[in-house]
Amino acid sequence: MRLWERGSWLFLFVIISKTLFAQISVTLDDYCVSPNDMTVISVNVSDISNKGVESFQFDLFFNNLVLSPVDVGLSGTIAEGWGSPFVNDQIPGELRIGAFGLSPLTGSGAFVNVRFKIIGQIGDSSAVKIKNFMFNDGSP
Repeated sequence: MRLWERGSWLFLFVIISKTLFAQISVTLDDYCVSPNDMTVISVNVSDISNKGVESFQFDLFFNNLVLSPVDVGLSGTIAEGWGSPFVNDQIPGELRIGAFGLSPLTGSGAFVNVRFKIIGQIGDSSAVKIKNFMFNDGSP
């Protein structure tokens, strides 16, 4: 019977751990800009304190006829101490962004900033979407 009890507790712990980690949310704010403006789009995260987050990677999709990426940085974010992020911009309309650090992130708020030049015309729009987001190697 004790072996079954240990197995039950382990199973329960795994479920609780997954539930706690699943509560981290990653969001983008809405923006309204004018042609030829520059804008910074911040990628925000809910509180990730005590989650052991030491790296992240994601793909950012946008309409490259409306937005032209200028740079990606961590300055002024909760990941500022990590140094420069890695950015692959080889596919038009897509940025692959990743970064890592030696100490885990803490807090909430912006953790990466993407600066765009607005090249579209009045009336144009672009959705900006995050896909394939991952902290560490998938955990949390």
